[in-house]
Amino acid sequence: MTDPRFRPRQYCEPSNGFGTAGPLRWKNPAQLSLAARDQLGAAQMQHRVACRIRDRVKVQNSTVAVYADLAGIDATRLGRLLRGDIIMRLEDIINAERTIPLLPARVTGDRGEHGKTTGG
Repeated sequence: MTDPRFRPRQYCEPSNGFGTAGPLRWKNPAQLSLAARDQLGAAQMQHRVACRIRDRVKVQNSTVAVYADLAGIDATRLGRLLRGDIIMRLEDIINAERTIPLLPARVTGDRGEHGKTTGG
């Protein structure tokens, strides 16, 4: 496997907070080259998708392994994507849009993105 052009997590502090709901500080775009600004934007988008996946897994009382199986993604690769160690492809984003709603609920009721019970 080749090294990615950049690691998305390198654009935030603390870098181990990438893909989690915790507070993050992003690099200042004014101090970056145009190419690095594009990478920053891509990192922020990947962070949002990773947070959405983790949130849905948590709300559904499921696991990342179950999500990986539903998405047809190798669990190790998914972990690297969610941590920002590798760059998410467009296919990964489309896959997440398709797969997130399919994650089976293991709790009573379906919970929205903010943990509030919806429907019913």
